[in-house]
Amino acid sequence: LATGAASWIFGAPFLTSAVLHWQIPLLGEIELASALLFDVGVYAAVVGVALLILARLADLDAAGDGQKIEARV
Repeated sequence: LATGAASWIFGAPFLTSAVLHWQIPLLGEIELASALLFDVGVYAAVVGVALLILARLADLDAAGDGQKIEARV
């Protein structure tokens, strides 16, 4: 929400992306889009949910008395 609303500060429509060009010695020109912040947030959310699911599955396995969890179809 903050990434999308930040464009309003500059008078642009919601979720408008800005692009910055930086000249860095030895590397040359680097282009950085503000959409990258949104993408990093989505990536962090997906990785976080995946890790929570794996941790929950590990807790279920550890809570069992050495018995296998049977899948019911």
